[in-house]
Amino acid sequence: MKKSKQVPVKLALMKEALARLLTGKGVHVSPGVTLSMAKLCKEAKVSSGAPYYKHPDYEAFREEAILQINRFNAGLDTKVKTVSDHETRLIELRHDRDNEKRIKIEYREERDALRAEVLKLKSHLVASEHALYLESCRHEELRTLFIKVTGQEPENFKKLAVEVSMKPRNLQLIKG
Repeated sequence: MKKSKQVPVKLALMKEALARLLTGKGVHVSPGVTLSMAKLCKEAKVSSGAPYYKHPDYEAFREEAILQINRFNAGLDTKVKTVSDHETRLIELRHDRDNEKRIKIEYREERDALRAEVLKLKSHLVASEHALYLESCRHEELRTLFIKVTGQEPENFKKLAVEVSMKPRNLQLIKG
């Protein structure tokens, strides 16, 4: 076959290969790698010098291909660059793992804070129970002393109505 008849076939092969590489669906070149003209030729299964033929169609294709490859490698063209399903799943799993790690750390911090609060409340409870015990002991001592002095239970004790013979000074002056 003459070179002039090969031009449309090789250009079509290279255009298809470029489209596959830019969408991350390369057959002979693995997705996610840095692209180059050599990898484009490898994907298209043409010689490494094919894009450099001195023909206007090849020159126009070469300029456009270099531009798209540079955008792809720079990551500027997000529409062109895609990530394979495995890489997407891997990214999701890593994100989930990091999220679970963050949640676990937050849970531990919250748990430790609550444990400290429980210890504080327990110490207050023990102090309150001890104070109540001391007051009940004091109450029982006073009750026993009251029974010893009066001979009656505090609940059965009737208050005697005793008048005060001498009023306090300020009341003497007022009512005088």
